[in-house]
This record gives sequence, structure tokens and C-alpha cells, in this order.
Amino acid sequence: HRVRGPRGVRRVQVQGNNPNRAESNAAPTSSIDLVKVTPQLRPDRFPNPGKGWMIEGARTPVIRSVASRVALVPPVGFWANKMESEEQMSIGIEEIREARQQWIDAVRARDVERVVALYDPERGRLLGTLDTAATTDRNSPARIREYFEHFLANDAIEPRFPTEIPAGTVTALGDDHAAYSGYYEFLLEKDGEKRVAHAKFTYIYGRGRDGLFIVTHNSGLTPEGIETI
Repeated sequence: HRVRGPRGVRRVQVQGNNPNRAESNAAPTSSIDLVKVTPQLRPDRFPNPGKGWMIEGARTPVIRSVASRVALVPPVGFWANKMESEEQMSIGIEEIREARQQWIDAVRARDVERVVALYDPERGRLLGTLDTAATTDRNSPARIREYFEHFLANDAIEPRFPTEIPAGTVTALGDDHAAYSGYYEFLLEKDGEKRVAHAKFTYIYGRGRDGLFIVTHNSGLTPEGIETI
């Protein structure tokens, strides 16, 4: 059969009663004269052979067989436009760096309200460094505020993140969410006593109308724990 796609016409053979086998450049052996393949492209997803393509003039079993076997090529520029669109919508490392710095500055200033405002007001969840299983329901601004009122009561706090944000520490979670994970330290001072807390973290950021918000913040001590310095 002659199969017409975005890049021209090719001939395929449907052998016997098995519509799942097709060969190129062979004489047709069934009663179907012409199979026309028309791309049914949707801007929000890639073509799905057998479902996103329509074959006219053939019976349904042959439609799915031929569509799944014949290489169907979308119009020139389709993939480039798709990838460009995704790159524009996905959260980049620079955005994460900026959101991270906002959190660092707010913690360093020991400004509870500034810190709480960085968490998504509807979906934000905190699993704090010093939390236990009994306090894992910090999924509201009030409960998150409660944690930072205690944590930021130190006389001085200095968060220490890695200087760089390697690409391997960021995981894209769709177009408008990303996870950033790694290890950090907190230099703490209270009543003249200085300590350092060693911890690991995962931030899940979501895009809002005013920038990135923290959807989930999971922080926990590493085996080094908290040391007096």
C-alpha cells in the first residue's frame, strides 16, 4: 500500500491475514488501494502513533497496525518548538539560586514572617531539621511559623549551602515544579555558646504568580549531628 506522511509517500505490504506485519517497497497483497496518513498534531504533547494519527481508507485493525509500524515524521520544526516551549516553562537553576538566597537572607535576619512567606500558603509543608514523627503535620503557615519561632530564637544563625548548584542536584518535576537537594550546615549561637548543625535537605519548588514558592522542605540531621565549636 502507499502510505502518505508529512514527508511524502511510501509503499508498504500487509502480509496475509496478519495486519501487524508490514514491509517497505513491496507490492500490495490485500484489497486496500491507498492508505493516507494525516498527522493529528496537538501542541501540548508528542504524536502518539496509532492514536494521534489518522489513517483514512483502511479498516480499523489495519489502521492501528500500519500506524504503529510506519515511521511517521512530524513537520519540520515541531520538536524544536516543543523543546523550546518546555525550556521556557521549566524552572531553571538561576531561579532556584534566587529562591535559595531569599531563604538564606530571611533566616540570617531571623525574620520569622519573611521565612514563612516563602512557603506556599496552601500546599507548603515543612519537615524540620529538629522535628520528630509527632510534628510532621507542619502543612500550614501557622504550623510552619511555630517551627521557625523556635529555630530562629537563636542569637545568630548562619546557613551554609554549597557555593554552586550542580545540575545533578536539581530534578525537574514537570513544567512548574523542581526539587533541589543536598547538604547544608547551620552555625548557631545562643548565650555565647556556638554550635554547628550538619543536615541534608530537599526543597520542592513550585511556580506561582509572584515567583517560586516552597511546596515541600524536608531537612534532617546527618550522622555528624550538632557539634559545639
